[in-house]
Amino acid sequence: MITEQGAQQRPLWTLSEAAQHCSVSRSTVRRYRETGKFPNAVKDPERGWIVPVGDLLVAGLRPGRSGPLSEPAQSEDDPAQSEDDPAHDLAQRVVQLETQLTVERAQRAAVEQVAAERERSLVDLRAALRMLDAGPTRPEPVPPVPVVPPGSEPTPSVPPEARPKWWQRRNR
Repeated sequence: MITEQGAQQRPLWTLSEAAQHCSVSRSTVRRYRETGKFPNAVKDPERGWIVPVGDLLVAGLRPGRSGPLSEPAQSEDDPAQSEDDPAHDLAQRVVQLETQLTVERAQRAAVEQVAAERERSLVDLRAALRMLDAGPTRPEPVPPVPVVPPGSEPTPSVPPEARPKWWQRRNR
């Protein structure tokens, strides 16, 4: 198992290792790679296709969660590979804990991404609320000013009481 270089150390698995850790067949992992579900997979000249664990998680595969890990074929001649050996148990436990740690890191990264997106959304919503609270600003209506052509004086308006009545104007 090799790891990515960067801030977080995550395992990079071959297609066979990924299939073994996710309890799926190698052909399933291969199909996922061919359909583009592993955008960060790279082809290593020595090991073949290498898939980051983060890509497995994004594609919906859960390392170590679906079932027991299938054990590689053991040599009957090798006593170090016997299941009664405490070193074998410890090695299995280390692999299991590494897998859990990888899953937890991926979940944390996903939660942090969701939290950041929600924070951006809250900032936008707060700005919209401030705009709604302020309300639209409308200027006070200005009464229309009559346009007087140059050279003409406006005629003073006579109050209605001072004007002669119609019958008084008729007799003139």
